[in-house]
Amino acid sequence: MAAIAVWTIPSGLQAGGWLATATPTSTTGSAPAAVPASSQAAPETGEPQAPVTLDASGKQTIVLTVTDFYVPTAFTAKAHVPTTLVLRGADAGGCARAFTIPELGIEEIVKKNGDTRIDLGARKPGKLLFSCAMGMQGGAIDFQGGRA
Repeated sequence: MAAIAVWTIPSGLQAGGWLATATPTSTTGSAPAAVPASSQAAPETGEPQAPVTLDASGKQTIVLTVTDFYVPTAFTAKAHVPTTLVLRGADAGGCARAFTIPELGIEEIVKKNGDTRIDLGARKPGKLLFSCAMGMQGGAIDFQGGRA
C-alpha cells in the first residue's frame, strides 16, 4: 500500500501544477518562427507546421499534438505576445484528452480529431505547466523575453 502511495505522489503534484514534467530530454518545440499567415500549413495538407509560430499581426500560435500523449512536451515562446494554444487531436485517446492548465483553471476535453483553441493572452516570462487531468503526463511552455 505504501508503495502505491509513493508511486502516485508525483502524479498528484503534476496534476496540481506543482511539478514540472518537461525535462531536457523532452521533445521541445522551437522558439516562434515568423510565418506569413498565408503560408501556414493546414492540418489537412499533411505538411509539417512549426509548433510555435508568429503571424504578421504579431499573434503567436502554439500547436500541441494530442494522441495518447502530448507532442512536443516543452515549448519556448515569446512573452508579452498574444498567444493561442491549439490542441490538435490526432486520434486522441486516454487521459491525454483531459487537458488541464492548473495555474489558469483551464480544463478542456480535446477533440478526438480536430482542433481545440485556448486563448492564453499575453503571458509574462516564466513557465506555464500543463498536464492530463490524472497528472500522468504533461509539459511546459516557457515564455521568454519579448516586448514589455
